[in-house]
Order: sequence, then C-alpha cells, then structure tokens
Amino acid sequence: MIGFGKPLDSVTKEDLQALIASRTAESRHFEYKLTLPGGSDSEKREFVKDVVAFANASGGHLIYGLEASEGVPVRLTGITGTSFDAEKLRLEQMARSSIEPVIHGLRIKEVSLSQEGYFALVLEIPKSLFGAHMIKGRRAFMHRTSAGTDEMDFSEIRAAFTGAEAATGRMRDFHADRVAKVAAGEGIFPLPDNAAAVLHVFPLEAFSSGFRCDLSRISAEPGRSALIPHSWATGWRPRYTLDGFAMTASSGIPNQPYVGYAHAFRNGALEFVWGELEMGHGPKTMRPGLFECITIAAAIRLSRAIETLNMSGPAYLFPSLLKIRGWKFLNITPAGLPSGEREVQHDHLVLPEVMMEFGSQIPLQNVLRSSFDVLWQACGWSQSSSYDRDGNYMLMAGVEVLLR
Repeated sequence: MIGFGKPLDSVTKEDLQALIASRTAESRHFEYKLTLPGGSDSEKREFVKDVVAFANASGGHLIYGLEASEGVPVRLTGITGTSFDAEKLRLEQMARSSIEPVIHGLRIKEVSLSQEGYFALVLEIPKSLFGAHMIKGRRAFMHRTSAGTDEMDFSEIRAAFTGAEAATGRMRDFHADRVAKVAAGEGIFPLPDNAAAVLHVFPLEAFSSGFRCDLSRISAEPGRSALIPHSWATGWRPRYTLDGFAMTASSGIPNQPYVGYAHAFRNGALEFVWGELEMGHGPKTMRPGLFECITIAAAIRLSRAIETLNMSGPAYLFPSLLKIRGWKFLNITPAGLPSGEREVQHDHLVLPEVMMEFGSQIPLQNVLRSSFDVLWQACGWSQSSSYDRDGNYMLMAGVEVLLR
C-alpha cells in the first residue's frame, strides 16, 4: 500500500491521474520519473540509489512515465517502444545484483494507458526488514527524507539494524510461545489429545514495530478460501477470535468439535494445526511423508493468504510435530513397499525454520526439504525418502487431494 493506500495490484491510470490533480509532490513515499533508467553506469547508480533510499526509510513508489515540474507531477506521458516484461526483468536484476542484502517484496506493476502501446511503470519498494540495505561497490547506505535522498549517518544505520534484530527476536519468541501453548492443549481451539502437525508461517513484517494487518481482506470470500490449508477435510467454517480470524475443520464427533484449524493473528502471523495423522496405518503409526504432504499443502495455501493480506518481505516457515513420543514412523518406498519402522523418542519434533521469499520460483516443497531431512534424521534415517536423486519431490500415493 504505502503511498497509494491500496494494494499495488489495484493501482490504475486513475490513481496516477489523481496524483496530478491533487498536485502530490515528491516526498518520502513518491518519486516521479519521465523515462526508465538507461544502460549507462550513471543511470544504473541513480536507480539503485533511489531504491535503497526508499527501502531504508519507510518504503515508497518510483513511478516511470509521469512527468514532473519541480517535484510536482504535471502530465502522464507513459512509456512506449519497449516491453513491460523485459523492463520488469531488467529492473529486478539491477536491484538484485547491486543491493545487499536483497530487498524482499519488491513489486513492479504495469499501468496501461489510453493510448495503445503506452504504459506507466510503478515500482513499489517495501520498508527494509533486515536492517539497512547497502549499495554494492560504494559501501553506501542511503535513505529517503522529505527533501529527497541522502546518506545515512552512523546512528541511523545502527538504529536500522537494531530494529531488524528486535523484529527477528519477537518472531522467535512468538513461535516458542505458540508451540508451547499448542503442545499443552492451549491452542486457539481444542483438538483431540493426540499428536498434531503444526505449521507456523510468519511474515517478518508481522513483527515490525506497531504493524497490524487488515483482517477484513481475509475474513470474506474470496480471501477466506486462502486460509483453508488443504482440501482434504470438509466442513471448514469461518469465525473471528480474540486474537484474529480462523477457519476450522469439524470432526463430526460429539464433544470433539475440531480436527484442525488455520488462524490469522492480528499482526498477520499464521498458525495451522492438524490433529489427524494415523491415516489407517494403525494406532500411533504414521508415514513421515504424510506430515510432509500436509505441511507442503498448508505452506502453499498459507502463502496465498499472505498475498491476500498484502504483506511484504520474506516469511519464515516453522514446521513441528507435537506430542509424538512413542509413535512409529513407517518408511514406505515409492513402490508402496514397507522399508522400515522407527519409534520416535522425542516428545516434540520442532524442526528448523526455512525462509520463503515472495515471488521466488523455487517450489515450496524444495524450500522445506532441509526441515524434512531433520524429521527423518530424528528417527535414524539419513534423509527424507520423498525426493528422488535429482532432488524432485515425489508425491505420496493416495494423498493427491491435499495439494489441490
């Protein structure tokens, strides 16, 4: 949202014309450019400096194809003679190769204009969540002020990194608290007193100081469908809670109203808990591949929920298996043949978190593999058997419905 007060995907030609009509001058949140940056070193440096400056302040928009006079927009000229897709790729590569650390959540939008072949390009730069970003080669930290772009001093750089460390610390504390409560049977909703698969999806932005997300974006259709972690169970029902908004899956059994839920906290953090793991393999027996499949399905759906909430920056995935001591893990080959059985010797398996970058082309099942390997290693196997020699995920037979 930042300067426009609405998601970038919703920005139209009328929004750009409104900037002209209201004489919205360049500021901490807007800068106008008549043309796209060219290929010269000086133009590339200017582009990178502008992007870093917005990220190190409070975020903002670079708008190309909008003519300005003394910082005030006067005419929507547009850009022509080039492909938006090609320019989008070029700008993304320039930002990625020239800025460290990488700015997560950077978005680029094409705004079609009335004249055929013309478009404006809006680059949305989110506020940094990893401390201050630096221009490679120059070792320079820039930020945006009401007067334009300026270099950050030592105290400003230190404050930026301190804020990022505080957000990461709040995220890890929140995760530890939520795991402890779910393990103690004090989750958002009562579930069967059984082992449970848990996935926490935490956008780092959720733990920046004072952030609150707009739950109305996910409490009504079509947004709420993104909060259903998989299509396996039926009977998903919406409801608000003291802490946010949830979708619950009912069991149909008296005095046992839920088998799982997905919950969006008011800060945008997401919690998924599922309490049916046996799947016909006998009492307290499960295939680790089932947990993997449930987790992948939930991660895919909940990543869509983050997009629905219009949150930026990376998200961290925290998979866990709780109250699992004494359960047996059954390893079954891709051909469906048993190849071993191991008993879990731990009360809980809280697996290492992984980072999910928004817009990444890496499938989430590959992102999660390092956590899944630890799950199998906890029972003595060297790695997950759900991946082939080339590292491709092999879907467990019989649970395709999870990933629909």
